[in-house]
Amino acid sequence: MKRSFCVISVILGFLLLSSCAALPAATPTAAPAASTGPRVSFASPETDTTLPMGPVSILILCEDLLGTSQVELLLNGVAIATIPSPDTTRDSVIVEYAWLPPSAGKYVLQAHAQNTAGAWGDFAALSLTIASEPTATDTSVFESFPTGDSQTTDVIAVTPTQTEVSAATPTAQPPVQTGISMTWTFSYLRMFEYGSACEPQQNGVIATVSGISPDAIDSVMIFFRPKNKDTGVLGTWSKGLRLELFENGAYGRGFSSGHFGKLPFVPAVILHQFVITDSTKTPIYYSDVYQEMYLGPCVKHR
Repeated sequence: MKRSFCVISVILGFLLLSSCAALPAATPTAAPAASTGPRVSFASPETDTTLPMGPVSILILCEDLLGTSQVELLLNGVAIATIPSPDTTRDSVIVEYAWLPPSAGKYVLQAHAQNTAGAWGDFAALSLTIASEPTATDTSVFESFPTGDSQTTDVIAVTPTQTEVSAATPTAQPPVQTGISMTWTFSYLRMFEYGSACEPQQNGVIATVSGISPDAIDSVMIFFRPKNKDTGVLGTWSKGLRLELFENGAYGRGFSSGHFGKLPFVPAVILHQFVITDSTKTPIYYSDVYQEMYLGPCVKHR
């Protein structure tokens, strides 16, 4: 009897083990994935390039489904700027920073971004060499136009004063190719003299051109002209600055108040005008003259 009981117990135990083995293993609940922060890359300039001394327009592409809140930029491992996102609702934005190299040499710029949930992403790196002098082929500065009296000068941002109209009335309508249009944005509309203690001292512009193939364009340039904020007296036009063509088809560059030409007065309203030339270096487009930028004095408060 005892032997029979033992046999039955063994059989029942075996069946119990078999039924347990047949049950599927419990699937662990996956923990929600933590946000890794925005994916960052340098859109311009290209890495391992040599640039002439002067302001460099740094374009940083940030991608995150939660949106980007800010970008931190480092120079040789030291943080130099925190740049707010131009639009926190978009999953892909380009953040711009106008960087002025302190001297010639080799530099490594790094950037990472934070999304709207507070998570920081990985760093992207950009290696640049800044030459001590502009290269012989550098043609970023033009002196031929506008001359101050030979281009369209309709100021549309603010009603022009009589002084401005008399000083800027063109003597002849310049040649303009129809169908071309431009849109642009500046990083800042208010800035301070370079070398002061106030920020921002550097600026940047991004422009898009429609109605003409990029292959038909030799240059897109911007010119500046200071105007006394109080009296309306105009200064002279600056030399033209060539905008760089980026891979996404936009044009852009960085600049500082040093590019505004001779500044006989501060505070000043800074007029600006865009000019496009074709492959023969002939002007084919003049924008209106705008006066939306302001250059203020740097006043330290004790």
